[in-house]
Amino acid sequence: MSDQATIQVTRGDWALSRLGRGWFFTIGLPIVWGTICVFNFRSPGDEHGGWGVGSLAGLWFLLLFPRLHIGNSPLGALPAVLFGGMLTMSLLGLAMDKLRCPKLLWLILWLATAALLTLNGSRSLNRIRAR
Repeated sequence: MSDQATIQVTRGDWALSRLGRGWFFTIGLPIVWGTICVFNFRSPGDEHGGWGVGSLAGLWFLLLFPRLHIGNSPLGALPAVLFGGMLTMSLLGLAMDKLRCPKLLWLILWLATAALLTLNGSRSLNRIRAR
């Protein structure tokens, strides 16, 4: 009887460890996106255009439910955009977890894309300054 209990505990630990490993992107991706969205709101660009482009993952929610926009300022749109974007990012993260996307590959792609966008942006900024 003790052998059966040991097997059940071992199977339970294995199930819990698999559950813990499978939620990295589902939890992490919305947290990273939401944090960047809030910090980007502080420096939004011309007429909040930069923030709007960075928040495209959540703007659909505001378009579906326009009454959630509080007041006339862009700050009134932030909660609805955050909710919609974090929902979108968690669904994307769930798909990445279920497809078992390698974390190292994702990190390399993310850093390479950020570096390319930064280099491209600095070249454009230099061209603007040269005029």
